Amino acid sequence: MDNSKDTKLIVQQLNNSVEALKKGSTRQPKNGLLKGEDVESFLTAVFETKVNKLSPEQQEEVDKLISDIKTKDTIEVIDNAVFRLGLNFSFDRGPDYLILRSGLEFILDEKGEGGENLRETLKGSIEALDEGIDNWKNSDVVTEESIVHNYEDLHRPASVPKKHHWWWSKT
Repeated sequence: MDNSKDTKLIVQQLNNSVEALKKGSTRQPKNGLLKGEDVESFLTAVFETKVNKLSPEQQEEVDKLISDIKTKDTIEVIDNAVFRLGLNFSFDRGPDYLILRSGLEFILDEKGEGGENLRETLKGSIEALDEGIDNWKNSDVVTEESIVHNYEDLHRPASVPKKHHWWWSKT
């Protein structure tokens, strides 16, 4: 992971994704399914804010943005999108799913209003995504000689806690 990214841009991306999520929680697409792109952008932005060093002011803004999404409607959007990610797991996007799963875990770790029951609310979706990741990791698709993935992208970045067990260990 490149920790030299512009932190102002990272925080702005999170802000944009939170706004998109809030709008997404109030619209109903034609096919009855909520699109997952907003959720993927949000979880990726959360991941980026956690693996890059932010100023205390930026961290405070990030914490507020994350707590702002802990509404019933927005959590429902996240729940539906994460469940669909797990059900429709694409082996070609394996490293992306590691980032999305860590972004989700960072949200679950955040304290604050509405966060107490969040893990329980998202339990089925988390299990679906974890199962997809486990199936991918245990498949023949991922090898050191893999041309689909950069092997370094499969290992847990140093700034990600060890409890994010879905990453490969560097042992």
